[in-house]
Amino acid sequence: MKPNGIPHVEAGLQALEEHYQSLKSHLLEAGAQGHLPVAEMDAHLRAASATRRALQQAVKALRMLNDATSE
Repeated sequence: MKPNGIPHVEAGLQALEEHYQSLKSHLLEAGAQGHLPVAEMDAHLRAASATRRALQQAVKALRMLNDATSE
């Protein structure tokens, strides 16, 4: 990736984090109010967390690759 593409990736990661926090809040609220079974809420939270972590790791790898190729 070109070095100037990294800011777009960083912005995307920030947007992902904001959406993740919103989703997490909604899921916790739905579970607390009984609108969503706790087991289902937990499964959704775990899936969202795993997806978030995978994307964080992909961005980390992209940063490292970008640093290695720009030297």
